[in-house]
Amino acid sequence: MEALPQRPTEIVRGLGSDPSRRSGILQWFGVGILDLGRRLPPAPEAPLTVRDRHDPRRDVTIEAGARNGLHLETPGLRFPAGRGAPLGFTALDEQRLRSAGWQSPPAEASEPRWWAELEGPPDVDSVACVIGVALHEVQCVGRAADLEYRPGDAP
Repeated sequence: MEALPQRPTEIVRGLGSDPSRRSGILQWFGVGILDLGRRLPPAPEAPLTVRDRHDPRRDVTIEAGARNGLHLETPGLRFPAGRGAPLGFTALDEQRLRSAGWQSPPAEASEPRWWAELEGPPDVDSVACVIGVALHEVQCVGRAADLEYRPGDAP
């Protein structure tokens, strides 16, 4: 098992030696970073779900974590456009997730979900980068404008 990055800046740096990757993810988010920033951190009793409004199976759940940090989870399957049957991740998908601090689900998990821990309080750019890798680079959500932010108890 790979060691988790200890600081959000390490996760952002871990997005590869090409700084344009981090910049590209932040540009993809655009003004959506402001929406995300207003909702962080989520209340301990009400996690926040960031999801594709066109296919809510493409999501990231954010919960309050230890030491003012955040715990994030995302599905361990890719959901093709058009609501097709889910597919397993490719080796490149897994590499992209790991580079952003995501950890693979346990082998025995009945519903595989990748997870990440950000020590806190993490800055919104770091959270956006981790979410952007999962939703844009791996799940292929085309536009950040298609994301919606839902409290954990909302359908």
